[in-house]
Amino acid sequence: MSSNDTPIVRAKKGVALSGIVAGSTALCTVGRSGNDLNYCGYDINDLAETCEFEEVAYLLIHGKLPNAAQLANYKTKLKGLRGLPLPVKAVLEALPAAAHPMDVMRTGCSALGCALPEKEDHNVPGARDIADRLVASFGSMLLYWYHYSTNGRRIEVETDDDSVGGHFLHLLNGKNPARILCAPCIRHSFCMRSMSSTPPPSPAAWLRARARTCIRRSLAASARCAGPNTAAPMKSALK
Repeated sequence: MSSNDTPIVRAKKGVALSGIVAGSTALCTVGRSGNDLNYCGYDINDLAETCEFEEVAYLLIHGKLPNAAQLANYKTKLKGLRGLPLPVKAVLEALPAAAHPMDVMRTGCSALGCALPEKEDHNVPGARDIADRLVASFGSMLLYWYHYSTNGRRIEVETDDDSVGGHFLHLLNGKNPARILCAPCIRHSFCMRSMSSTPPPSPAAWLRARARTCIRRSLAASARCAGPNTAAPMKSALK
């Protein structure tokens, strides 16, 4: 380069699409006043401290925090949705033990969509019912695959536990979750990850679902695009 040449200054690329608007949603805001994360106007730290996971799930799916009667009815509804159709179990049994947990849930989600197809009009009440079923059954999918792939056991996935976290721990350990000391930690973890990992949807996936596209396809796509660190807590728990 000669002394008369002017060096070219290249603009620095943004980090991870910083400043790029991906879409608008009433479900979640990030970084409005720093490092905060809000679900439907509620600070995630407050929700994790004071709410059960089922309350946060109800908030995200049904748009408001439930009162005591609504929460009790919602828990009863979720209890009745924990079972897995035989075709879904058959698909899960075909997956290798080395499969990534997020891939297992993505595949289980797709299989459930085939076994219990969504209506063509993608109506909102129907989409909410599907979201409730996925909240209730993702743990069943993951633990059914885990026990079958590691020791060939076909476990019973319908439990009478009061919470999604309790149901998960019961299937994982085969005993009443009330005796497991880490149960409160599971509840907090589920609340903090309600929109960032499992069950699993990203805000973009919720946007597609709220736009009346197929909710199962949206959540499966979210799981497929998840990074390698997304399921680290699940892998640790299963170990």
